[in-house]
Amino acid sequence: MTACLPASAQDGISATMAVQQAIRKSGRAVVKVFAFDTVKQVQTGGPFSAVVVSADGWLLTAAHASRPGHTYLVTFPGGKTALAVGMGRIDTDEKETLPDIATMKLLAAGPWPFAEMGAAAKKGDACMMLAYPESTGLPFPTLRFGLVTDPADGHGFLVSGCTMEVGDSGGPVFDMDGRVIGVNSRCQAAEALNHHVPVTEFRKYWSSLTRQANYHQCPQPDSGWDVPVPPAIVPVLPPRTLAIQGAVGLISKGKTTGGTVWRSGKRGTFIIGKLSELGDTVWLKTAGGKEIRLKVVARDPGNDLVLLSAGKDLRLPGVENLARNGEEPVLGGFLFAALPGGKQKRGITGTGTFDMPPRLSSGYFGAKLVEKNTGAAIAFLDPQGPASRSGFLPDDQLLRINDLPSSGFVNDLQRYQPHQTITITFQRGDSLLCKPVTLAQRLEAPPNNHPAEMYEGGKSGRRDGFTKVWFSDLHISSAECGSPVFDDQARFCGIAIARYSRTATVVLHAAEIVRWMGSLSL
Repeated sequence: MTACLPASAQDGISATMAVQQAIRKSGRAVVKVFAFDTVKQVQTGGPFSAVVVSADGWLLTAAHASRPGHTYLVTFPGGKTALAVGMGRIDTDEKETLPDIATMKLLAAGPWPFAEMGAAAKKGDACMMLAYPESTGLPFPTLRFGLVTDPADGHGFLVSGCTMEVGDSGGPVFDMDGRVIGVNSRCQAAEALNHHVPVTEFRKYWSSLTRQANYHQCPQPDSGWDVPVPPAIVPVLPPRTLAIQGAVGLISKGKTTGGTVWRSGKRGTFIIGKLSELGDTVWLKTAGGKEIRLKVVARDPGNDLVLLSAGKDLRLPGVENLARNGEEPVLGGFLFAALPGGKQKRGITGTGTFDMPPRLSSGYFGAKLVEKNTGAAIAFLDPQGPASRSGFLPDDQLLRINDLPSSGFVNDLQRYQPHQTITITFQRGDSLLCKPVTLAQRLEAPPNNHPAEMYEGGKSGRRDGFTKVWFSDLHISSAECGSPVFDDQARFCGIAIARYSRTATVVLHAAEIVRWMGSLSL
């Protein structure tokens, strides 16, 4: 592990370098947690986050997620798991869950990777968050970046621009030296309002928090708890905007969405858009307010792309020659999205690249399946679902689709889109049978009033099933998806293909776009 230099020697380094050093120093201490039944060996509660702050295994987390004496399964970023027990918990206001302070203790002996506890933050300090948003389902934490906007609001919370959602609770906010300055508690609908318990509150009551007890009033503070901590480094932040272009507004189905100009030349102007948001009739909205009819040239349903052409050279700046030659995104690297109307937004690279299976966008079969070898058994059926309407029954053993070899039926099924008709070979008793079934569109979960679901613009309708993507905390609205994304060197690195959740915009890697465009005869 690279040792960090003293703060005074590092002031003035880039924010990207500071973030990367902080991740190397403390990232392994950020864990995913859920309540666990050690007898039945099953998860008994929803996931949340925590951070290890000592080599002997003490963790900080949120009181609304943890209970004294309860057992928890802790998973580290590399996949290692360990058991922990809930310890001290301070909850003086059950309705509001204030001040939302709790600790846990790993049961096995260390040494464990840990992050140092820092000091009180100041307004304007740069900060970063690593935690596990429940909606993503990823086995590793996602990174977010922000500034401290209020060191102590009316409830005593530190407020920052590090966006959080369900599952992030209990996760750490770090200073630029990788020291914990806060623990995630809650958020409001506005993306800029994210509330964290200041780490000084844990320091203040540390002796009480090391006991297995639930406190309904704040215990006696420790004497001498306010120990001095060296100030964090002050990195050089990137500019708010860059000299980037290539974004256009596309009009279809009565609404405007983002688009990316690929190239303008003698053969015309070619524009890439988000397929699921555009119909057969698409118009380009020019800067002067003029609308130009575009022709559909090609579609890529897998990555939700559509290529459009104006049929003439509109002399719009494109991104084709700005791509960064397939380089992988740099975790902690800053990103800039060019948006229709000349707007821009800045964010950070929150993960490495990965493939997103179509959990939400694949066709709906309408059955609970239990994997069995390479096949799957029907556990129960949706009475109104496609499987039931097609005559499938509980305990049918599903073997393969369209008579193709199968490495896993459940994974195979996810490759098919709504409204596609497939033929399933299955075993019923001693009989080998085949049945066609037309998959349905998955219904969105009913909206709820949790603040994490109330951000402006909401989620994209199609937001998974992509190849080679990463998450960013760019606050791109669903209507702006399809717009180009650049790194801090103004190199084209991808397209904002979907708004996945409050904390995550999906960026489709430029290499995938270059590959697809290269397969077309333009």
